[in-house]
Amino acid sequence: MTSITFLNHASFILKSKNLQILNDPYLFGSAFNSGWSLLTEADYEIYLNKITHIYYSHEHPDHFSVPFLKRIDEKKRKNITIIYQETFDKRVKNFCENLGYKFKELKNHVEEKFDENLFITLGKVPFYDSWINYRIDNKNIL
Repeated sequence: MTSITFLNHASFILKSKNLQILNDPYLFGSAFNSGWSLLTEADYEIYLNKITHIYYSHEHPDHFSVPFLKRIDEKKRKNITIIYQETFDKRVKNFCENLGYKFKELKNHVEEKFDENLFITLGKVPFYDSWINYRIDNKNIL
């Protein structure tokens, strides 16, 4: 059974049969040199225990939260795959791999199978942003 759990800001978890994909986890702290903060913060640990993947749409700190990545226990990191757009500089890939995460670069507009009934297509947007489409059980979640 597929489900979506909204967490905060742009963060949500998509659960398929075997995977749990956390999207753009900015869940605590400030961003943009303390110029931006969440309206409310909560303890999301109960939702994060079974995360298999983390998708980042882009590098802004209200989506790509470095403190969040560093807060995850080092032993758990090896079981989590970061999903990100293919880039020339590999900056995000190298950073995440150096922290101990697995990393999956998605090619622009190429659908990939991730699970039994889960297919993912990522689209690059100029200036480092991206969108993602989850096709699950023949339904699209963009």
